[in-house]
Amino acid sequence: MQEPVLTIAQIEKIFAANREQSDAKVAQSASTLPEALRTAYERALAYAPGQVEKVRQRLAEDRSTLSVLVKATQDENQPRETRMAWLRELTERLNQIAQPLSAGMTSHCSHCCYTPVTITRVEAELIGKAIGVVPESPPSQVNAGRNATPAAASRPDIGLGYAWPCPFLDVEPSLPPGKGGKCAIYEHRPMVCRSCLSMAPSDKLCELQPDHLVPIPLFDARVPHLLAAQIGEMDVADIRDFFPKGLS
Repeated sequence: MQEPVLTIAQIEKIFAANREQSDAKVAQSASTLPEALRTAYERALAYAPGQVEKVRQRLAEDRSTLSVLVKATQDENQPRETRMAWLRELTERLNQIAQPLSAGMTSHCSHCCYTPVTITRVEAELIGKAIGVVPESPPSQVNAGRNATPAAASRPDIGLGYAWPCPFLDVEPSLPPGKGGKCAIYEHRPMVCRSCLSMAPSDKLCELQPDHLVPIPLFDARVPHLLAAQIGEMDVADIRDFFPKGLS
């Protein structure tokens, strides 16, 4: 029996509840940061609203195109793969609008390529078809924590350092981890990679800390996530599980 698709209203309630918990964790995390990081965080909080407003203005100017893409993701007469493809196109459009104002654009960093990269089975198959690699079957149980699939016992704790990069990251050996590097499948990268954009003035807060979970003012990507849930795809895992060998 097919599970019912959550409505936008139901999903928004879930996000609202999660946001309250997240805000409490952010406040707690910020209060325990070392002075240098706390200063950088306070600076980012003051800087980010101006960047966000610029993004909103650009989104308003592109409303007609965005509306067409949103409508395409909502067409229940289309297969999930088609709807997911339209959603990826939507997030790419959002990325084109917001990325020029993000810290990653000005810092040319790759810190987020060492954090969890959670994707759905449908998206993994779309990526696999585009790059010519068949995605593998990930562990059946997926954890919602920072380490997306702890069943891989030998894997370091993703997001707490630079030990486990995305399999598609081409690092630059001459630079420290998180600096430089290129995505080998940039044109076909996951939706989350297109929408995870820091609105801070630099990549300072993005630097992975082994002892601190540093809050970052991010571009609000709730809309694509709401639409992904509407498509009804709940089979998710980390990109490292779907493509453990990258392009090999």
